[in-house]
Amino acid sequence: FAYGNPSSSPWRRYAPLALLVGMSLLLGYSVRAGFLSPRNLGLPPGKEDGDVKYVGIKNLSNTCYLNSVLQSLYFCKPFRESVLAAAFKKKSVGQELKAVFQKLADGEKATSKAAVKPFGLVATMDVDVDVQQDAEEFFLSLLNAVEESLDLDESTAGNKQAVLAVSPARHFRFRMRQRIRCVEHAHDNDKELSQLDLSLDISRSGSLSEALAQHFAPEILRGENRYRCSQHGLQEAEKSL
Repeated sequence: FAYGNPSSSPWRRYAPLALLVGMSLLLGYSVRAGFLSPRNLGLPPGKEDGDVKYVGIKNLSNTCYLNSVLQSLYFCKPFRESVLAAAFKKKSVGQELKAVFQKLADGEKATSKAAVKPFGLVATMDVDVDVQQDAEEFFLSLLNAVEESLDLDESTAGNKQAVLAVSPARHFRFRMRQRIRCVEHAHDNDKELSQLDLSLDISRSGSLSEALAQHFAPEILRGENRYRCSQHGLQEAEKSL
């Protein structure tokens, strides 16, 4: 692509500058109009835009995955509010996560922007800061540990459904029904699954909708993968979610 003679096309020289000026004006208008206010960003209310200060989380070595998960969870307002309002056992994962969230919230009114150091959470979860981990695995481990950290009375602690109802993890938990149907016999096996995540094969899908459709498409169990029916032994079957 030839730009030609710059002197004969002066707009080419100033187009990048004009674009930057336009973007700056648009950003300024968005701030003044409140589109980028703490309320719209899901931050705790009660502060003017100019007074809000943001703090990050200190990278302790190879803990970028941990920082990403913590920041994502903090900006999930229902989860954040549940953690900050919950009562946790002393020196537990839940208590340490609550401390991190509180420091992030306090950072908005701090005079400096010093990063939060999650040493307590790392120690409680026995995280090796020099080893990179999978973010999804850490996410699941953290949610389960937070649920186990709840300081509940005996009547609630002994009731699984009551625990699930007050756990901060409830904001991510969902239920699916798995059905396995024998091909040659009218026999169904239904089971309800409780999960905190859904693993999708995005790499081989054109979109999120396509990935969801593939995940929930029926699967035929045959060959070495046949279903062991309680009434008829190994059988070809259709598995669906």
